[in-house]
Amino acid sequence: MDFKDLQKVWNQQTNEPMYIIDQQALYRKVRRRASQADRIARTNEWGMMIIAVLTSAMLLWIGSDTAYQIVASVAMLGTGAYVFWQRRLRLASLSQQPGSILAELDQAIANANYLVRFAQTFVYWFLLPTALVTIFRMTQREVDPWRWLFVLGSFLLAFLLVRWELKCKHLPRKQALEELRETLTKEVA
Repeated sequence: MDFKDLQKVWNQQTNEPMYIIDQQALYRKVRRRASQADRIARTNEWGMMIIAVLTSAMLLWIGSDTAYQIVASVAMLGTGAYVFWQRRLRLASLSQQPGSILAELDQAIANANYLVRFAQTFVYWFLLPTALVTIFRMTQREVDPWRWLFVLGSFLLAFLLVRWELKCKHLPRKQALEELRETLTKEVA
């Protein structure tokens, strides 16, 4: 339910003017959206950090080419460190205890902005380093054309999926939160 739906339901049930809203329902909605954005951000961060560390460890223990192992492992650890650093910045930017609906909404918007930036820069901090190390390794050996097609297709698919997620999930969520904030600030003013 969006803000206007909540307002209509409230008005129908109470026969009160249009500018009166159910603050408890609104607060629950804002809290739900804020926790959803935070949960998605945490899942993305922890998932990327775990993938980076496990891949780095696997490259060191399983591989047979020392130079490639070191370069790929460092690239993956660098990716994990970057995600960890971004997580620390995100958590530091959020206030500890939001005191109002607008403060809670501002935190949700901050998390939504973070997710948008996370998806927009994915190519630079994950896909590009991983692709460069992988392609470097593939050029050092005789590789079947089907493997080239598979690897390059995988990178393209990862890029397209992140762009799809950005356009279909993160940007609409951010826009909805910003519209809700704009509506609330008009109501308060």
